[in-house]
Amino acid sequence: MGVNILITEEQRKVLIVESLGSKLANNIKGSYEFMKKTLDEVKGITKTNLEFLLTWGSAIGGFMGPINDWVAGKHPELTDLELSLVITAIAATIFLDNKKTIRDLIKLLNEKNLREIYLEGLKKSEDLKKVFFGFINSLNITFNKVTNMLAYSFLIPLLPMLFQMSGDEFDVRQIKQIVVRVMSFGLLTISSIILRELITKILNRFSQK
Repeated sequence: MGVNILITEEQRKVLIVESLGSKLANNIKGSYEFMKKTLDEVKGITKTNLEFLLTWGSAIGGFMGPINDWVAGKHPELTDLELSLVITAIAATIFLDNKKTIRDLIKLLNEKNLREIYLEGLKKSEDLKKVFFGFINSLNITFNKVTNMLAYSFLIPLLPMLFQMSGDEFDVRQIKQIVVRVMSFGLLTISSIILRELITKILNRFSQK
């Protein structure tokens, strides 16, 4: 004999909040792990110190993940190492203010005949950056330094999930609970207050569509 289990609307919302918090946190963790794997592969062929990129791993990984997919899709002939080298060089060009590091990586690209693919990916990255900047600026959250862009770019792979969330209504307490779950992984360089503001503004924007 089957048993029907009824839950209240409040209990349903608690389950949704917990699930969403975990999904967002796991996505951010995935961005970090993607960047770590990419840098680990490149370490063996370059003497360049790329630790800074890992410090911002989840944010840079969030930005570079779509670029990695685009380059891999357009150039399936690339080995994992070649793809990682291209992605690392693009990330360094966009996020690092270190000309020597960029020169060293481009030298490697030239040696492996990967410079043209790097330039293609770099152009795609600039297009993504322009769209992302436009979106963030439309939320009245501005940034003038590269570090600020780094801090927010983890949002890129989260936007589809946040769009789905916008179909439900979340109060301040529930958004705070989601943020606490996301921050518990310790992979973001922004405060919980800023993250809460970002999520609230993005949900409000999407709910207006």
